[in-house]
Parts: sequence; C-alpha cells; structure tokens
Amino acid sequence: MKYTSTRNSSVLCSFEDAICSGYAPDGGLFVPCSLPLINPCKLKLWSSMSFPDLAFQVMRMFISTDEIPDGSLRKICHDSFVNGFDHKDVIPLKKIGSSYIVELFHGPTFCFKDLG
Repeated sequence: MKYTSTRNSSVLCSFEDAICSGYAPDGGLFVPCSLPLINPCKLKLWSSMSFPDLAFQVMRMFISTDEIPDGSLRKICHDSFVNGFDHKDVIPLKKIGSSYIVELFHGPTFCFKDLG
C-alpha cells in the first residue's frame, strides 16, 4: 500500500514514511492511494471478531507485510488494545433506547484519544 499527499498526488511513500513524517513535504496529509473494498461476507466474518483481531484485519489492508509482518502486527494490536484497556470489548457498545453509544473512556487516559 502506498500513501500520497492530499495536496499533490505525485507524492508517494510507504506506510512507515507516512507515519514517521506526520505531514507530507507539501504540508498535506498522507492518505492511502486507494481504499480496499470490503464485501458483506467479510463484514459478517469481522462482526464476531475480538477488537484486537478486527484491528489487525483492518490495518493489514493498509500496511504491507513487507513493512510489518503478520506476527508483529498481531502483537502490536494485542498490546495496544488488550493490555491498555480495562474492558474486555475495548470499546463497549451500549444500547440506549433505539440508539447505540460507544464508551470511549476505557483506555489508559480515560479519553477518546486513546484509540488514536
């Protein structure tokens, strides 16, 4: 997966370069050059996964195995979302009336930014 700048599509870089750089050289944000398609069968399969396993599946679509091998990415997801959060679901989903609300305060700083 390659990443490009929101200001200049001729700027291309790897996941590692995009993460380590922050902004593109032209001041734009790095975005994937393309977005993967997710079919209904995959969504159904994902609906029964744990949060760390789901995070792995989603991130794998945007990070080449050449940059981060499966075992390392799985460990990153596990360490990030199991060890750092106090709820087994990481982000519990609560039904209130006909609405659903996620609780974003179960991370190490009790703030939504923990999911960043």
